[in-house]
Amino acid sequence: RQDINIYNSMATVTGTPTYSAGNWVFAGVSNFKLGSVTDRWVENLPANTVAQNSELAVAEGHTKVAVRAVDLGNGQTTYHYAVHNLDFSRAQTAGAEPNLDVLSNKGFDRFRIALPAGVSVISSNFSDGDLTSSNDWTFSSAGGFLTWTAPAGASLDWGSLYSFSVTTNGAPAPGSSELRPATAGLQSSFSVPILVPGSDVIFQDGFETP
Repeated sequence: RQDINIYNSMATVTGTPTYSAGNWVFAGVSNFKLGSVTDRWVENLPANTVAQNSELAVAEGHTKVAVRAVDLGNGQTTYHYAVHNLDFSRAQTAGAEPNLDVLSNKGFDRFRIALPAGVSVISSNFSDGDLTSSNDWTFSSAGGFLTWTAPAGASLDWGSLYSFSVTTNGAPAPGSSELRPATAGLQSSFSVPILVPGSDVIFQDGFETP
């Protein structure tokens, strides 16, 4: 945090992990690339896949929101969203320098995108990189949104990446996602442009209204 350019302080490489004799070996390391891993994830896409990678850059920090939208055929699309909280945190402090105490520095506790009328959800998934189900974010498709919400104490804090997946009958369309900070503040949520499920439904009320 507070690096003048956070993107030249992180990088990814490619290689092949192999487990042998109780140890992991990462061989064939190459293709060093500065920046968030989401920058690499949206390149060299598989067939029938489109992608977008967007940045949230505000005074409280930076976050990348990326998506791979995979056409499954039969009118179905799976959206794999990766939210990489690079250095966003909303700090709560006590005291003042030189005796300033940081009480908390949480990131986000909700991620959601709009669910258009006429688009149905077929399946959903969440991954935070561990096998502990008690800290998994819950999913809802109510109220016109696809919403993942963190349980208490499981916010997406800086330096972490979570993935959110959903399969719908809506094809990709330009839209936006919403990130909500876990700690209340001046701005209650942030919007980040991203591909979302679009609706092919033209008329909703007896073909009277376009």
